[in-house]
Amino acid sequence: MSYQLTYRMPRGTDIAAFSRDWQLELVVQVTGGRDVTPTEAAQFRKDLLENDLTPNTPFWLVVTERQLLLWRRETGWDGSPDFTASTQRLSQGRLADELAEWSGYIRRQVLGRAVWRWLQELADGIREADPTSDADQILSGSGLLERIKRGGVDMEMPRDRHG
Repeated sequence: MSYQLTYRMPRGTDIAAFSRDWQLELVVQVTGGRDVTPTEAAQFRKDLLENDLTPNTPFWLVVTERQLLLWRRETGWDGSPDFTASTQRLSQGRLADELAEWSGYIRRQVLGRAVWRWLQELADGIREADPTSDADQILSGSGLLERIKRGGVDMEMPRDRHG
C-alpha cells in the first residue's frame, strides 16, 4: 500500500521547503537577471507580505545572482536580512557556464534550479553542510537546516530535462 502526501505549493513562491511533517518552513523568491540590494529585497518582501501575495513563513529567502538574503519571521517586514551569503559556490562549474550563456527568464530558471538542488541535497541528507560554504552556513546558523532535514523541497519554476 502506498500513501501520497498532498500539499499545495504556496502562491507567489518559486521554491518552498517543508519540514518532515510537511509544515511550510521556507519560501524562496528567485530574482531575474538584475541584482538587487538588500534594501530593495526588503521592500520586495514587505510588498509581497503586506499584500498577502506570499505566506509569512518561519523563513524567507531572496536569491539574486550574487547573493542569498535570508529573513526570519520575527524580523520586521521591512527589516534588513538576518543572514546573507554569496551564491558563488552555487554558481560554479556547469551552472556558471549556463548563467553566462543565458539572460532574463532562462537565467532565472537556471539559478532557481541550482538553489532547488542545493536545498534538496541538504534536506535529504545527501550531503552535510560545508563549514567553508557561506550559503550552507546561513542555513545551519539560522536553524533552518535542522527544520527542513528529512523534509521536502518543491519548485514551482519549470525544470528542464536535467532537473
